[in-house]
Amino acid sequence: MKNKNTYVLEQLLRMEEEGRYIALSLSAVPREHRGYVTAMLYGITEHKITLDYYIGVLAQRSEMDATTRHLLRIGLYQLLYMDHIPPHAVVNQTVALARNKGEAGFVNAILRTALREPQKCTLPPREKNPRRYLSIAYSVPLALVRELVSSLGEAQTEDFLRASAEKAPLCIRVNTLKTTREAWLTQCKEAGISARPTTFAQNGVLIDQNIPVPTLPGFDEGLFYVQDEAAQLAVEILSPTTGSFLIDTCAAPGGKSFAASLLMEGKGQVVSMDIHTSKKSLISDGAQRLKLENISPITHDSQMPKAEFVGKADYVICDVPCSGVGVLRKKPEIRYKDVSEWANLPALQQSILSASSTYLKPSGKLLYATCTIRPQENREVVKAFLASHPDFSLLPFSFGGISSADGMLTFTPQEHGTDGFFVALLCRKS
Repeated sequence: MKNKNTYVLEQLLRMEEEGRYIALSLSAVPREHRGYVTAMLYGITEHKITLDYYIGVLAQRSEMDATTRHLLRIGLYQLLYMDHIPPHAVVNQTVALARNKGEAGFVNAILRTALREPQKCTLPPREKNPRRYLSIAYSVPLALVRELVSSLGEAQTEDFLRASAEKAPLCIRVNTLKTTREAWLTQCKEAGISARPTTFAQNGVLIDQNIPVPTLPGFDEGLFYVQDEAAQLAVEILSPTTGSFLIDTCAAPGGKSFAASLLMEGKGQVVSMDIHTSKKSLISDGAQRLKLENISPITHDSQMPKAEFVGKADYVICDVPCSGVGVLRKKPEIRYKDVSEWANLPALQQSILSASSTYLKPSGKLLYATCTIRPQENREVVKAFLASHPDFSLLPFSFGGISSADGMLTFTPQEHGTDGFFVALLCRKS
């Protein structure tokens, strides 16, 4: 029978070789081991830079075979971050994965040194190089640290990285066409699940336990779907009314379309666009499970206005492709993306926002949103849009205990307990 860590090693190598996301690397793992392997893959990915720094200190060298490095990451991660596993078991199980005696001896020596001399697994002095310290302490590439510090400053960057290092609760949005938040919380309590209302969103629930979503009460009946509180709030800020016509221009996997449909009480029409035909089924399957019959998924490139909808919509949701920096706590792989690739994002976002704005009727409202905290993709995009579209203006808003006097707001994990998420509420002048 395979050591559970064999699957961890196999998937780490596969992810590195093929550039796969963690979620796409789990299908080959037996179901009985999937929870453990998932936790290990996310944990090692989230702490990779920190682990590699310690490995370099312990081994006194940085170059080594990829498999050997992954073995050391597996062992060190368990020793440093999973204290419920006996240290001797960690060492023995990790060494057992070695391909030969030489590798086994090396891995054994490094892990035992970490146990014998724990002072070697400490962070470098902050005062000598603050940005390098942040990179190693929070396992974020130095290029991303520099990028964040240049936009946010050192203190805000560390606040964000510290909050992003904490485990995010599972956040769901109750299907209010079928139940109420209070009733669903009661179902959770009866099932022995610890759940609590979201702080700001009016129909959200937070669950801190690690529970497979399909096993939560009422999944098959469509009583809820997964959606971060900030995304729920974004649609609540837009507040689409019953019977209205709304277009969601970058809709997959469909969460904001679902939220809009629920606020519209299942009446009116929601057109959910996405450029990827393969993602259309995510929207239609989700809408079918939730029994939301007023959602119409279509394939369309949102950089190009669709003529039949120009000037027809009461509301538009424009949640554009972005760097994704705001969801580091849920998708640790994002931190390793090449920051130079983000340079072209504002132009793409401007293009989609401009095309999306053509759908609005006079006095119609548009929600611009991203899951990043970078001003270049947020406020600066909105300001550039307004400069070239004098028929639009920002609308101040106040909802659920949060407010914005200028019509723009950035949610952060450290301040709001949500994903990092930006919203701007725009109105077409009558």
